[in-house]
Amino acid sequence: VIAVRDPQSGQSRPVSYRAPVDSLFALIRREEATNPTKLEVSYDRVLGYPRRVRYGNIEVDAGAVITVDNLRSLP
Repeated sequence: VIAVRDPQSGQSRPVSYRAPVDSLFALIRREEATNPTKLEVSYDRVLGYPRRVRYGNIEVDAGAVITVDNLRSLP
C-alpha cells in the first residue's frame, strides 16, 4: 500500500490508516474458520484481491465491511 484516501472526503490518509491487502486474506481465513456464515467476499476478476469483505454481525457493531477500490499494481 503506497497511498490511502478517505472515500467520503477524498483526503489523503497515512498509509498506516489501512492494512496491506495481504492482511485481508488473513482476515478472510480467520473468519472462514470461526464464523463462515457471516462472511461475504467478492474478488477482483483480474488481480484476484478481495474487493469487498463483509464479516461479523454488522447490525450490532460486531463486524465490518471493507472495500478496496482503485487498487493498481506497480510497474
